[in-house]
Amino acid sequence: MNEKFPFPNKENKFEFNFQGKEVVFEIDQLATKSDKSVLCRYGNTTILTVLTVKQLTKSVNSFFPLNITFEEKFYAVGRIPNVFTKREGKPSYDAIITARLIDRSLRSFFPLSASQEVQITNSVLSVDPECDSRIISIWNSFLVCFLSPDLPYFHTPLGAVIIGQEDENFLCNPNSEKLNNSPLELIVSATEEKIVMLEAGAQEIKEEELEKAIQLAQKEIQVLIGFFQYIAKSLGIKKEKQITKEKSVAEK
Repeated sequence: MNEKFPFPNKENKFEFNFQGKEVVFEIDQLATKSDKSVLCRYGNTTILTVLTVKQLTKSVNSFFPLNITFEEKFYAVGRIPNVFTKREGKPSYDAIITARLIDRSLRSFFPLSASQEVQITNSVLSVDPECDSRIISIWNSFLVCFLSPDLPYFHTPLGAVIIGQEDENFLCNPNSEKLNNSPLELIVSATEEKIVMLEAGAQEIKEEELEKAIQLAQKEIQVLIGFFQYIAKSLGIKKEKQITKEKSVAEK
């Protein structure tokens, strides 16, 4: 039993405390017909992420067929559409941006020579203003790829956090109210060794302050990656770095 993350059980459920909030990951408990699924509860925000992989007869060397979606539903906030058909509308602007955030973080780790088509679907089941659904969908998307035996080349664990600012202090994964009032919104995806993706918006910030924010993000991401590695070890997932003729973009 690992003293730092002491909550695995036979149902593939893993819990730990991150930034004062409980995080629960359930592996392959829903969408069991998929290749891999992860259900994450962070506070009262719940997201189900499903990975499906299709083998192709030949590789597409010019562009890796990776499709990522972020699906928002009115029921996640306790509402039902009042139109006659009761159908949801097209993806919102925020949903498209969130899917692109995940894509930019993951795509460079997929080799162009792989003869596979990969689809990752993030479904928002419930929303808590205290816990940002965007960051949970990024965690889940990283984790389904890292745990999937169908993606042997995806051997690098990733983490992501959102950094906000309150007065002179930087906040990791602030709630929606604090983030709306923050002069800085910085989303960082990274491995243990390097930054993979940055998305930032700020009123005005000094370079030195931005460096401090990124350093804080890297520190917290290392905690997340440690937990992801613990989940993989508990499930018996072993992925070794493979030497291939063509490296992924992230390894070049």
